Amino acid sequence: TTAVAAADRVWLSNKAQLCLARLLTRPISVDPTQQPNLPRLSLRPWLFLQDLRAALASLDIAVQDVRLEGSAAAACMTSNSTSYNDIDVVFHLSSDGSRNELCALRGAVLQVLARHMPAEYEAHASMLSSAYLRKTFITAPNEEDAWVLLTVGTLDLKFVQRCRRPFIFSIDSLQIVLQPDLIQPICEQAVRMEKEQEQEQQ
Repeated sequence: TTAVAAADRVWLSNKAQLCLARLLTRPISVDPTQQPNLPRLSLRPWLFLQDLRAALASLDIAVQDVRLEGSAAAACMTSNSTSYNDIDVVFHLSSDGSRNELCALRGAVLQVLARHMPAEYEAHASMLSSAYLRKTFITAPNEEDAWVLLTVGTLDLKFVQRCRRPFIFSIDSLQIVLQPDLIQPICEQAVRMEKEQEQEQQ
């Protein structure tokens, strides 16, 4: 797991990795912005992002890398995983960024949300999942801009193929590259530790 600050890359310390794992495995609550009769969802960002990567791959949408940035990334580097409001995650796309592809990104997020809905909503989950999107913005792609912003609870998902104004997404700030092969083991360990602590308290 690497932290990216400007052009420099450094490996996260063990303490920072533990903080990152806690941030990614701590459940976040997602309330519907429409249809208030729908249930509140509880999502672990790590698993949601893992499922989203798989959904994008199934659509042949190529992802160059995924990065945590902004205040959440800074909180991990200072080992204070509570000093942030939102979890900003940027998917850097290496595909063409066509209008159809950008719209498909929203569909992929809804598909993953549907999987996290309770079983009793399974029959209509794909239709109801859009109620959990707090914010949606899809650019009309041109030579300078091709990006999408989707917000699920406190999770801000940004998909960028090209962007005229990089500071829109604070991509000049400290960033942590979320490499799947490195993130998975530390998150699995964090979940095991959480379960062990729960068992000790029983």
